[in-house]
Amino acid sequence: RNITSFHRQANGWGFRRILKGPDKGAFYNEYFLRAIPHLCKKMKRVGGAKTIEDANSSHEPNLWTISNEHPLPKTLPHDDMNYVALK
Repeated sequence: RNITSFHRQANGWGFRRILKGPDKGAFYNEYFLRAIPHLCKKMKRVGGAKTIEDANSSHEPNLWTISNEHPLPKTLPHDDMNYVALK
């Protein structure tokens, strides 16, 4: 029951499920990326059922590659904390 509700909420916010590769089963959204919190402000609830444009996995990101190419900084300057907190 709870997993069904989670899937409905994730789909409602435009998250897609990765179908292949090492991240199979994970959800992603182009506006929900770690270390880039300001993108969340662009997320909109789509409301109701939304059809995914294509079931092709070619549009799926490789999250492992992204993590290796763009690692998180080890520490954030104190001044950046307001930015991260999404005032």
